[in-house]
Amino acid sequence: MVGKNSFKLFEDPLFNPLYQQAQQRFHHTLAQMGADPALRFQLEGSVNITDVGGYNQHHGHAQNMLSGCYYVRVPEHSGGIEFHEPRLGAKYSPFQPKSLYGSQSLVVQPQEGQLIIFPCWLEHSVQENLSSQSRYSIPMNLKPRQLV
Repeated sequence: MVGKNSFKLFEDPLFNPLYQQAQQRFHHTLAQMGADPALRFQLEGSVNITDVGGYNQHHGHAQNMLSGCYYVRVPEHSGGIEFHEPRLGAKYSPFQPKSLYGSQSLVVQPQEGQLIIFPCWLEHSVQENLSSQSRYSIPMNLKPRQLV
């Protein structure tokens, strides 16, 4: 098997069914965004094991088109993915409703078997794993062919 945190996971034939399904979902997402159907891309994946007490700091995925994460095992209280407000000045607004239309972070509690796809530029973090078990996920990046 390919090593932990290497984005070469889909080179392993064991992950081909997930690769095929994810590729279809990413292609569908591109179509919804109005991308040119002739656009060529490569989907890369990795393994992320978040042990008890583990978390991921605020980050983005530069040099990609889309990013995503497939959740293999999500114990209760193992932390959600938190998407941070991308508009630089919005956090200073006196109007801070707790909704999708506000400027606060949005936390998504993933479910096992769920694939969450988002723009690569949308900075995010993963909350601390407060469960007694590790969380397993497969982060993915969609790279334009010219950057491969």
